[in-house]
Amino acid sequence: MSEEEKKPTKILVELTIPTKESVLDGIRKMFPTVDVKVIGEKEEETPPPS
Repeated sequence: MSEEEKKPTKILVELTIPTKESVLDGIRKMFPTVDVKVIGEKEEETPPPS
């Protein structure tokens, strides 16, 4: 099986980033073969004081 016949691996990661666009652009520039998609966003909830 050659490199080109391999099926790409889809990895779901959760990123906590300061500013979305610049970080995602940086990831795209560093890894041009990686397809970066934003599936969903959620505001970071502050945990309730215990």
